[in-house]
Amino acid sequence: NESDNGFTVGKMKYDVVIVPACYTLRSSTLNALKKFKAKGGKVIFMGDAPIMIDAQFNDEGKNFAKICDQIPWDKTSLIDAVENYRTVKITGFNGVASSNLLYSLRDDKDAKNLFVAHVNQGSRKRIPDMEKYYITVMGEYVPTVMDTFTGETKQIAADYIDGNTVIKWHCYEHSSLLLRLEPGRSQIEDIPNNIKTSYEYLNGAMDYTLSEPNVCVLDIAK
Repeated sequence: NESDNGFTVGKMKYDVVIVPACYTLRSSTLNALKKFKAKGGKVIFMGDAPIMIDAQFNDEGKNFAKICDQIPWDKTSLIDAVENYRTVKITGFNGVASSNLLYSLRDDKDAKNLFVAHVNQGSRKRIPDMEKYYITVMGEYVPTVMDTFTGETKQIAADYIDGNTVIKWHCYEHSSLLLRLEPGRSQIEDIPNNIKTSYEYLNGAMDYTLSEPNVCVLDIAK
């Protein structure tokens, strides 16, 4: 359904609708897209426009695509087309967009909850490499880390650039992050992360003792 506040599907509302390359559209879908477009909504056709309506050859879909945004079937074009609508952006310290992270952003009235996790299985390195990211959220918020291991919460530092909140995240290939974002600005001072690690490989069997009668973990979980 189309509305003045966005394109509505169930309880969700969208400012932008992306129509992927397809051969046919339902006439009901096309009519909803037309009404959404007429009310100022943004419709993007990615790749070839549909050549059928209700599985019958019809130029109505192609003609509608001509008055909408049309982009090639590639990742860069899609990201550029929705740049002004993105609420969360994650890039490495080198400025390159992340390719192995996904996020879920939930609006809980007085605050937002952002969960970030890795997608693909790790490299199985004995010593995983540290990853460094900038998490940019549209709007200004006070970020609080919700530690899912200990249950503790901790406000962290953030930068504020052009009305956006920028959070630095140092992690490893199995890491995830849960943030609570409350309106405002963090007053926590940013402390540079100068963590230095050193290690050496164990050559053969080694003697060891436990500091307490507990489990001794010598490898990552599989």
